[in-house]
Amino acid sequence: MPFVVAYAFAATQAQKRNFIRDVTGAVCAAYGVEAATVAVYLFEIGVDDYGHAGETGETAPEKRVFIQFHALSRPAERKRALVEGITRAASTSLGVSGDIVAVYIHDAPPENVAHGGVLLTDAGDDP
Repeated sequence: MPFVVAYAFAATQAQKRNFIRDVTGAVCAAYGVEAATVAVYLFEIGVDDYGHAGETGETAPEKRVFIQFHALSRPAERKRALVEGITRAASTSLGVSGDIVAVYIHDAPPENVAHGGVLLTDAGDDP
């Protein structure tokens, strides 16, 4: 069950809906999973809730959209497709340049993931 945690600046309700829909689609396409297994958490941050190079608000020299992706490990070609798809989805839905979208992939082996209190390696499912 992959999940996405994103931190972005002010967005409209439509932009948020599009972001969640488009990022879910990018994850499904890149990792070959069903939409029902993907969760997306979008945290909106205010301009004064972010800092870069020691500056905050409008004086911060750079503003980025940060996206963390958590899932079981996949080969590099799937990860390339994932970051391309997520970056495109974020850029399009939020109306930002793809250059400011940063994606961090957090791989987890199945023995480090549990659903319902049971490790995937103990569940008997093929991850």
